[in-house]
Amino acid sequence: MFGIRTIGCAAILMLAAPAQAQDNGSQTANAALEHVKAGRHDAALKLLDLAIDAYARQYASEKRVIYCAGSPAETVYYMGEAAAAKKSAVAIDPGWCKVLWTKGYTLVDRKEYAAALPFLEQAVQMAPSHSHYLAELGYAYQALHDWPKSYATYARAAASAELSEAEYHDEDLGRGWRGMGFSLIEMGKLDEAEALFKKAIALDPNDEKSKNELKYIAEQRAKRS
Repeated sequence: MFGIRTIGCAAILMLAAPAQAQDNGSQTANAALEHVKAGRHDAALKLLDLAIDAYARQYASEKRVIYCAGSPAETVYYMGEAAAAKKSAVAIDPGWCKVLWTKGYTLVDRKEYAAALPFLEQAVQMAPSHSHYLAELGYAYQALHDWPKSYATYARAAASAELSEAEYHDEDLGRGWRGMGFSLIEMGKLDEAEALFKKAIALDPNDEKSKNELKYIAEQRAKRS
């Protein structure tokens, strides 16, 4: 089912992929995650590679900018950005980005952080305001000790929480703030990190990760005094 919407000077095509295609991407990602939980990373990667290759072949001739549809607000945002840049864009079902993110996650779980980057970066390229994908990419940069990139990516994740589904907003925002705070600690910016962890706790009083980071900051200050 197709629908064409004109915004400004750019014609934007909103493509609703067949339900089967959407299910295939989501089902493959979910099946792969079950393999990861069971320690069967190779089996997960085999499934994901097949799905990623299938999506790449399906859209190989596509000349428009491809976005993965996300929340309604997120998808509308992508279309508006493309229109403002006078670019023709298409929003496809989220399955492609889901399998890309899941492959990145699988490699991160095996501590193959550098190998995970291309897949997480492609997911973020196609869903540039998807908070969860951004946070996973930020974590990979963090694991590689690229603190400035990690901080900047987590900052995007926090900002993008405004486009998340309402039920995920606080979780996505808190995750972004924690990631920013951890990178700030590693860059020696304890005051800025402390402020972020306090915001995260105000958002979720049960945020034990942020509470532990505040304890760590206090310990570091005590060592310096």
